[in-house]
Amino acid sequence: MEYVWAALVSLAVALIGNRFLAGSGYSLIVDAGLALGGGVGAAYLFGMTTIGGEAGQTGILIFAVIGAGLVLLARRTSSIA
Repeated sequence: MEYVWAALVSLAVALIGNRFLAGSGYSLIVDAGLALGGGVGAAYLFGMTTIGGEAGQTGILIFAVIGAGLVLLARRTSSIA
């Protein structure tokens, strides 16, 4: 259930990122896909660590936000089209 919340939080990050990082020519669908991959991937990797079990759902959600944001930021700032 934590990963469902991580996916929802990642989609929220995609909406916010699409709104504030507009002008690069990427669509909301691309942002949502990248944020889902980054957010759920970061949450999964955090859950695999030993501190992931102790931090619980809050830690997973925090890492989902960080992962989704970093992937979106990296894609927006990369020079590869």
